Amino acid sequence: MSKLGDKIRRAREFTREINGWTLKLRRPTDAEAGGILRADSAPVLEVSTDFVIGWEGVTEADLVTSGASDPAVFDKDTWSEVIVDRPDMWEPICTAVVNAWVDHNKAKKDRAKN
Repeated sequence: MSKLGDKIRRAREFTREINGWTLKLRRPTDAEAGGILRADSAPVLEVSTDFVIGWEGVTEADLVTSGASDPAVFDKDTWSEVIVDRPDMWEPICTAVVNAWVDHNKAKKDRAKN
């Protein structure tokens, strides 16, 4: 991966607090947003799985009843296991991701007007 490619990807990252969890999310590209918005109904679980790229302050005890108070390292496999049992988080995550794309495109249009 190139440094410039990494910089472009990092520019799509943002953080939101959702149901007491601080999550690092990724704004979809225009191509990804097109697929999300064209779906018959918002693919909230898929968006909640695919666009969460990290977390802050999550411990093993947040994830497993018998877990320790040690910080839990984020990885996609663990997140995929967690999110399927958290339907209360699907819609807020999906909304945050879609709104990030909408806000980004609005700002881009506003800059083009000036």
